[in-house]
Amino acid sequence: VGHSPEFGQGYSDYGSLGSYSVEVAIALQIVADAGGPYLISEGMALLLDATRSEGADAETNFAWDLDDDGVFDDAVGRTVVLSWDALGDLDRPIVDQATVSVGLRISSPTATATDTAVVTVTNLPPQIEVAEQSGVVGTQTLLSVVANDVAADPLTYEWDFGDGSDPRLSTSGIVVHRFEAAGEYDVRVTVSDDE
Repeated sequence: VGHSPEFGQGYSDYGSLGSYSVEVAIALQIVADAGGPYLISEGMALLLDATRSEGADAETNFAWDLDDDGVFDDAVGRTVVLSWDALGDLDRPIVDQATVSVGLRISSPTATATDTAVVTVTNLPPQIEVAEQSGVVGTQTLLSVVANDVAADPLTYEWDFGDGSDPRLSTSGIVVHRFEAAGEYDVRVTVSDDE
C-alpha cells in the first residue's frame, strides 16, 4: 500500500489498508442569463429579468452594468425595474432611439458568470391637441395647438393654413395668420420631434 507516482501530487500516502474519509468540495456551475432582447418605447420603464440564469441559489448575487463601463454597480437583483427618469440619469443614458448593451454578473461563493443583453428604445411621435378656432377676415388670427413629447424633445411645427399661402415653420404651438377671404379653412399642423 502507498501512493503510486502516477497519481500525481496532492494525494496522501496511506501506509496501511483500511477505510478513510475524504471530503470533496464540488462547485456548482452557474450560468448567467441577462434576458432580453428588451424593447421599450420612450417614456416607459425597463424591466430587466435574469430569472433564466441557472444554478443560482440564495447566496447568488446579481449585479448589472447598465452604462457599459465594465463595473457592475448600476443595479442589483434578479429582476430590476428602472423608471424612464432613472434610465436618463445613468452615466451613459439610455434614451429614445438608443440601442445599447447591458451586462449582468452573477456570483456565488464559488463561481462567477456574466452575460449581456440588448436594450432598444423606440421613439414615439408627439401627441397633439387642437380645437376649432375662428377669426376675422383681414386681421391677424391667433391659432394654437398643444403638443407633448414623452422624452421632452425639441418640437418643430409646420403650419399649412389651407388658403393657398406658403407653409410656415415655427418652434411654438402658437402662430398668427391673416386670412384674406371669409370661409372655413382646414388648417393642418405637423409636429415633429428631433427624431
